[in-house]
Amino acid sequence: ANLALAIDEARVAHEAELTRLRAELDETRNRHAEAMEHSARSHAIETQTWLQNEIIRVQNETNLRVAAEFETKLENAHAQIIDLNKVHEAKLAQVMIQFSELEKRALTAEKHLLDTNNATSSSVTQVRTDFERIQAATEENHKSHIARLKA
Repeated sequence: ANLALAIDEARVAHEAELTRLRAELDETRNRHAEAMEHSARSHAIETQTWLQNEIIRVQNETNLRVAAEFETKLENAHAQIIDLNKVHEAKLAQVMIQFSELEKRALTAEKHLLDTNNATSSSVTQVRTDFERIQAATEENHKSHIARLKA
């Protein structure tokens, strides 16, 4: 009976120790789970922060690249405008030279027309004078002829 009692007491003590160890194991598991949860949260926060920083970095790089491309396009457009201005200035200078030549031709034509008018006017005056002289001579000749016929 002592042996059975000793075995029973050992069993009870063993079950108590087993219960205590199970409780300690549960507490350790809970602490471990809390630590893992905290670690996971910290890791998630770190990962989120890293991702946000990466997004900002990529956006900045993209903005810089787009700005550089835009600046290059703007410089190219400016160079094209300068080239077009040079072409237009050259065309304008050519038109101005042509206009000046046309102006000279117009002045020459106008002078020629005035000279021709003066010459024509002078010729008309000469023809009128010659006509009046011939008419007077013809009348004179006619009178002289009539006077000879009467005589």
